[in-house]
Amino acid sequence: MWQMNLRLLLPAAPALLLVAAWAADRAGLTPDCAQQPVGERIWTVTRVIDGDTLEDACGRRIRVLNVDTPERDTPDGPSATAFTRCWLGPLPATAEIDICPTSPRDRYGRVLARVHRVTDDTDLSSALLANGLAWPMFIPPCATANVTTDTATYEQARRHRIGLWAHHTTEPVPPRIALAQQYPPFVMVSGRVQRIDTHKRYITLIVGRGPHTLQIRIGRRSLPRFAEAGIDIERLRGGRVVAMGKLYRPERGQPYLYVDYPQLLRAPSPDSGQ
Repeated sequence: MWQMNLRLLLPAAPALLLVAAWAADRAGLTPDCAQQPVGERIWTVTRVIDGDTLEDACGRRIRVLNVDTPERDTPDGPSATAFTRCWLGPLPATAEIDICPTSPRDRYGRVLARVHRVTDDTDLSSALLANGLAWPMFIPPCATANVTTDTATYEQARRHRIGLWAHHTTEPVPPRIALAQQYPPFVMVSGRVQRIDTHKRYITLIVGRGPHTLQIRIGRRSLPRFAEAGIDIERLRGGRVVAMGKLYRPERGQPYLYVDYPQLLRAPSPDSGQ
């Protein structure tokens, strides 16, 4: 009986192997992928999802650190995606992936990493910011080592109206103008701190008045960074600040932006002109 069943199965063996291989490949479990540790630095990029998200040969998504590029369906989204594709070169392309050691994945399961081009060691985050195709988005604690240089690169591109900044103001705007701005979602807002609210996970600076009010949220875990930079949050009460960040618009409550690094929050002196 066993020999007869074996004879019946032999003709179907190649097809069964193909199906098994296809299923393993779809699941990202091919032998090469199974043997490649997440800590491996050289990855093969096979797909550019958008300007700041890549996919490797094993189906792993890579979220490029310290930048946020326009969505694909927004005015500059296709340009950011095309730039990243051109920067990588013909796909599949090898890239050096510098994974965040303290928080290697985000809540969506994407690998958080800086991406370097193997041929010349240039950095994708810096290239996107320098060409005005991204704005800063710093995720603590992964971003800490590069916040100052990435902020400076962004500011230089904006000041010289490069890329998407060619069509947007280079100066801080009051809350009412920031709230009216639909694109890009990254704003540079200037306003007087009307009050400071404390919450369990963050401290909020309230700027603007009435319907033109927005919040600047600073995570409590980020407060030591501000203290090290010489910024006393309590002393900002009643003073004017300039903050940079992505503006979130919840269905309920006031619009807000997160500022977790002192490089994105400034308290200009009265004679600075801001």
